[in-house]
Amino acid sequence: ETAASIIYSVLGGGPGSDWETIGAYYANPQAYLNQLSSLSDFVARNPDRNGPRFLLAYHLLVVGRPDAAYAQLAEILQRNPQDQVTASLMQALSQPSAPEMAYAP
Repeated sequence: ETAASIIYSVLGGGPGSDWETIGAYYANPQAYLNQLSSLSDFVARNPDRNGPRFLLAYHLLVVGRPDAAYAQLAEILQRNPQDQVTASLMQALSQPSAPEMAYAP
């Protein structure tokens, strides 16, 4: 939940990191993908927890999967319609000129 809170705050003020930035922390990109898979499994087992779902959406953006990220954000917004950060991210993702975060491990 702490990581989700931090990412939520960061994205509330502007764009997050891309793969180039995140990938610099990983000597082996497969380690990142394994962590992403574990996070996805955690969200599947805990569908009512918005924090981990938000974190998953962010990392799906990092790996260049905006449609999957949008679906996760939609789940959050359905549970919490007053969530302005999530609504803003969804709006940005629905724009034709929405920047994609490149994934190139």
